[in-house]
Amino acid sequence: MYRIGLVDDEAEYIAQLKAAIERYAAACQPPIQLKVDTYDDAIHLISDYQSIYDMIFLDVRMKYSNGMDAAQMIRKLDKNVIIIFLTSFPQYAIQGYEVEASAYLLKPLDATRLKHVLDEAFSKLDRQRDTYFTFRTKEGFTRVLSREIHYCESLSHRIIVHTAAQDIHTWSSMAEIEKQLPAQMFARCNRSYIVNMHHISRFSSSEVLMDNGVRLAIGTTYKNSFASAFMDFIR
Repeated sequence: MYRIGLVDDEAEYIAQLKAAIERYAAACQPPIQLKVDTYDDAIHLISDYQSIYDMIFLDVRMKYSNGMDAAQMIRKLDKNVIIIFLTSFPQYAIQGYEVEASAYLLKPLDATRLKHVLDEAFSKLDRQRDTYFTFRTKEGFTRVLSREIHYCESLSHRIIVHTAAQDIHTWSSMAEIEKQLPAQMFARCNRSYIVNMHHISRFSSSEVLMDNGVRLAIGTTYKNSFASAFMDFIR
């Protein structure tokens, strides 16, 4: 399931765009499952922004807000979401590079151009789909790239996802986290830790040294399976 946000203060245009995106998704083989949310102003999107969208279509000029400013705020909070600008003014496309916009659509809606933009966007999402994960937290949702995760820790019925930038507290189980993370990159070294093997500096029979200096114990039960997973990883 993909989540798409549409932000435009022209009700007729946003209805046309939503319908066109849904037709595109239904025509794909297999059909793409998605949920499309609409906003009539960027203020309503960014006032309580949550990193739940895979793609955001954002009007550059709206009655009460500036789409370019909104995109800059979104990009500070969400490094992964695909931003596509909607505009009647081609010159704004150049400014889009400042917020790493993936594309722009000129108004009025052009079906051929929209198909090209969606083809590119979903192709990019397919490549990224297995490289970042969404965790539910007390504040909402947080997405993080798999390569940024150092290790996951089970502590007092919570999971702490340790990254270089932050510790993400989420309510889940180690079993669920283990299912979610790719086995070719992550391995469990004891009942409390799942480590990203990209971030291992070295390990012995009793502990793992992570590249951030953290030492994690290797449990007796997991010793053989962890060593086997790491050997498969480095081959």
